[in-house]
Amino acid sequence: MTRRISILLIFALILLTPHFTFADDNFDQHFTLSMLMGVFGETVVHKRETFNMPMKILVGAAIGTVPGIIKEIGDSTDGDNYFSETQVLYDAMGSVVGSIIAYKYNSRTKVNVSGSDGGAKISLLYSY
Repeated sequence: MTRRISILLIFALILLTPHFTFADDNFDQHFTLSMLMGVFGETVVHKRETFNMPMKILVGAAIGTVPGIIKEIGDSTDGDNYFSETQVLYDAMGSVVGSIIAYKYNSRTKVNVSGSDGGAKISLLYSY
């Protein structure tokens, strides 16, 4: 039951957070793209046995936030634009949500690769 509630809360945050923004800004794009980068970041570090669960999520979120920070630094050098701390906040929120989702998924997924006679067999196992 707790797992279902946490999944519902995560999806509610994903769906509702971009709607609490100003209509003329691209906060939803920052949130969504950083969420995808958070998934990527956590997936990259997930198999590291030296990291515990909070460290995997935090490192994945940090990796997911970096592209948004780089974009804002680039925006600050543009004459008509500025560095937006609010957009960086949305980057961070999106990457944390993406990292949590990836951790939940990656913790239940196992990939097996075996090879014989010049061929390879790859199997993906997801436990419910």
